[in-house]
Amino acid sequence: MEALGVFIEREIELVSLTQQDDLATAVLRKKDGSEETVHPHWVIGCDGAHSAVRRLTQTPFEGASIGLSFFLGDLEIEGPDSPGDELSIHLSQGDVVFMGRISDRIVRLIVALHGQKEEDVRKELSIEDFQSAIDRVGVRVTVRGAEWKTPFHARDSQAKQYRIGNVFLAGDASHIHSPVGGQGMNTGIQDVANLAWKIAAVSRGADRALLAATMKNAAKLAAIC
Repeated sequence: MEALGVFIEREIELVSLTQQDDLATAVLRKKDGSEETVHPHWVIGCDGAHSAVRRLTQTPFEGASIGLSFFLGDLEIEGPDSPGDELSIHLSQGDVVFMGRISDRIVRLIVALHGQKEEDVRKELSIEDFQSAIDRVGVRVTVRGAEWKTPFHARDSQAKQYRIGNVFLAGDASHIHSPVGGQGMNTGIQDVANLAWKIAAVSRGADRALLAATMKNAAKLAAIC
């Protein structure tokens, strides 16, 4: 990206976002506490399920729990079903255990369990939680230790609209659902790939109907991620 003249700034907080005519005004807070005001023609909110861009544009995010809970962890395991250099997926009555080796010692486990409510998911996971899920799907593996582990609960939610004036929402900021099958990542990439070529085309003089709005040719773009 830097070879194309695009530089990523990290640890920047979006403090406020307003719009007037064909310009947006965004106030950004840097790590040292100083603030910068920028005036892009377009803003793309690629800032996840808890999107600040979506919140600042007061865009409703509607949906519900899907009744599927997830555990993730980087674990030390052993047993005849431990994966080698392949990815391993085990299914049983709607529950899923995914295993992928990260190193000679560590395996990434992703566990999806049906029938648990969001409020029932424990904030602190134990090795026994993973072992119980593994045993339920009949995998011959014993968990010996964990470097990192966390639970999360999936929802199906969608922004009321993906475009608010000159502000666009993409990826998890616009829609979230079960991560099974990598749908969220792939649809998010497609969102931005589709939007980016259209904004680039309009900025070079293409028909503004591509974005269903009148915008100036001298385009600027801010991506808040």
